[in-house]
Amino acid sequence: MKRKLSLLAALICLLFQNTKSQSDNAGGFFTDLPPLPTERMATVNVSLSDGRFLSIGGHGNNFVSLNSILIYNAGNYSELTIPYPADGCSASRLKDG
Repeated sequence: MKRKLSLLAALICLLFQNTKSQSDNAGGFFTDLPPLPTERMATVNVSLSDGRFLSIGGHGNNFVSLNSILIYNAGNYSELTIPYPADGCSASRLKDG
């Protein structure tokens, strides 16, 4: 029984060890970005046709709803305040950008 558990643990370690190398070679394109000026999760994200990227609302520290939009453009973030928290919203890029 101990041997089976040891083999299972070794297999799990190998699987997790190889996860990063497999994702690195998955054919995707990934770029490291600077840290966000405001920590956030559960955001709505939209990439615009001109290369900018929007991160709208979400939750900050202690699950506080955020009333801001982050705009990423060429290595820099700008943060805009909006009148109300954007929690559970949605967004779509339209044909005209």
